[in-house]
Amino acid sequence: VAAPMTPPKPEFHLFLSNTHIPDEAASFPTMYFLKPQAGMVIEEEGIETVIDFGLLSEGPQLSELEVLLTQLYIPMLQHTGDGEPTLSGLGMQTNEMLSNLHKFSSQVSHAIQQLTGDIHLNIPNISLENLDKASEDYDVVNMLESALAEWTAVLSSAIQRETEKVTAPEKGPLAEINY
Repeated sequence: VAAPMTPPKPEFHLFLSNTHIPDEAASFPTMYFLKPQAGMVIEEEGIETVIDFGLLSEGPQLSELEVLLTQLYIPMLQHTGDGEPTLSGLGMQTNEMLSNLHKFSSQVSHAIQQLTGDIHLNIPNISLENLDKASEDYDVVNMLESALAEWTAVLSSAIQRETEKVTAPEKGPLAEINY
């Protein structure tokens, strides 16, 4: 009688870093912990009440960071517990923190825009395991031709927009930013 097979246990890796994520850990799902208030954590309070935590999936971490900044932390600093805006009553440190969060949020948004761009090509969901069979299937050929026509229009428009851009008449950092 053979012994029943036990499934392999999942393997976990723990990396602790406060500056950067090591290359070998960059592809793993990542959990983050934030302690937004200074001071010791008292066990009786319950750790979940004093520590913010969440999971960064293997997907778009910049988008998740942007949502955290714009939907949670910035509004949290702008409003009191009763929901009223508190910009006039904020201390200088909170105002500075809020200003820095706005700048950082803007930089994250800009990085997302630079990474994703403004051109999106739709790829049809077609199984192309056997190219000879696919080339004989009218529906597959029709879907690919439609996608090609759409891509041609999108790329032609993008090329036209790029060629119509006016180069900066002056040199310097501001001219480069505007360009």
